[in-house]
Amino acid sequence: MLGGKIKAEHANTNVIAAELSATDAIVLSFDNNVQYVEEDLPRRFMGQSSPYGIAMVQADQVDDSVASASSGGKKYV
Repeated sequence: MLGGKIKAEHANTNVIAAELSATDAIVLSFDNNVQYVEEDLPRRFMGQSSPYGIAMVQADQVDDSVASASSGGKKYV
């Protein structure tokens, strides 16, 4: 019996994502009912894009002093 934990199951494509030890992954790869086993590589965000509407309404051009006034900063009339 293998150990591990199923993280996601995709019935339409007969795919599962599981957390297994290296030994369990090797044992599973030799199972005749399993087509293949592959390791997920770590992924990281390479950057962050601004939401679509920010540039369209020129929100990226707002002066920081105006923006801070709405969050409790000093207000002048």
